[in-house]
Amino acid sequence: MNPEGLFSSAKAKVRSGELLAGLDAFLDLTQGRAPAAAWNDRGMVHYLLGEEELAAECFARALAQEPRHFLARANAFYLAEAGRVKAAPVPDFRAAIRFRKSWGETPPPRVSVIMGTFNRAKLIQESIESVLKQTFCDFELVIVNDGGDHELETWLEAIHEPRLRYFYAEHKGTAHAYNVGIAEARGYYLAFLADDDIYYPDHLECLVAAMESLPEPAIVHADSFQAFQRKVGSGYRTVRRELRSAGPEARERLATSNVIPPASLLFPRSFLDRVGVFRIALRKAIDWDFNLRLADAFTFQHVAKETSEFRTRDDASQLTGKLKAEKNYWDSLVLYMNRRLNLFSFPEQPSAQSAYTRALDLLQEMAGSAEDTIRFFSLRELWRMTKPHRYFTDQAAKHLAAGRRELARQMFTASLRLNPWEPKTWWGRWRAR
Repeated sequence: MNPEGLFSSAKAKVRSGELLAGLDAFLDLTQGRAPAAAWNDRGMVHYLLGEEELAAECFARALAQEPRHFLARANAFYLAEAGRVKAAPVPDFRAAIRFRKSWGETPPPRVSVIMGTFNRAKLIQESIESVLKQTFCDFELVIVNDGGDHELETWLEAIHEPRLRYFYAEHKGTAHAYNVGIAEARGYYLAFLADDDIYYPDHLECLVAAMESLPEPAIVHADSFQAFQRKVGSGYRTVRRELRSAGPEARERLATSNVIPPASLLFPRSFLDRVGVFRIALRKAIDWDFNLRLADAFTFQHVAKETSEFRTRDDASQLTGKLKAEKNYWDSLVLYMNRRLNLFSFPEQPSAQSAYTRALDLLQEMAGSAEDTIRFFSLRELWRMTKPHRYFTDQAAKHLAAGRRELARQMFTASLRLNPWEPKTWWGRWRAR
């Protein structure tokens, strides 16, 4: 079979999920002086099969053929970054605790609710109260202060709640705080709650009942409301709520977006023996990475009821309040570590091949020579894209909102080169001038 036929056969096998058969075709294709795209795609198959050293060699061969090849550069970059994060040692989380306090002795509970916090003494009070008001009472609330101020401790002393356990630890980030809580938790099931979100009163009752009705343990998740809040004086006011439901297809949907907030989950503590704890080397998207690992190992059970609420505020008081400078980097890294990011030189849909190739050429132009520029591109939609101009328009809008006007202008321009008939894109480009 000629090289073009081998390439077509390899692409067809990969698209249908036959990775080993696709690899055989790529092995034949790369016997001689193959183009960079063939080496990149072979490397991607090796990576999806867990053969990371072979993947790295293939990406290097692609870059030797074409040093500015965008996908090979992105693959090599994220492969190295994923290796760095996964190689981070797991510390003794209890060793970071500097102070602990409880207000009575209770037997090991059915559920441990874990909260991490940092300098949010006012916001966390509502979150704590929402746990203490649960109709299901067999729980403990494990609060880990991630090296913040001590203002919260006075309020906790006044509550004097025996189901509450408080730990003050070194400041090492959200993932570390959650892991300290996990290390100290005594419950059979684990649940999580951010320090500015709330449970509705029947949250634990619904999730525990759903769990214990199953023939075997699973990850139980309920629906949640996203509450959009606005700063009013010294506090916040909810201006609207929107339903967020991962539905029964949660496992599949996690492959493209983080559809399950931490407050929605309940699962047996024993599941951590298989998936591990939160990755402390990640600065963002830690819950998405954790959910993806759960999805690889266990089944999900959906509870079609709204039992919690997570908040999004219009100022900079929380991570989700604005697009952060490197959000694209962390999202891409999490997907890459979990083998959900397919950076092939061809799209998932054959009909999009021509537009996809043009889109990759434009990304290569914008990427320049510095590896750090790859951090600013959202890569999760590339292989699935059917209308590349919309990809550039969506990314441009996010970069413009984050204040990166030059990159936003380049993105809007790229979108117009692919499709010059979108008035909104022209308007966006004018705003980014």
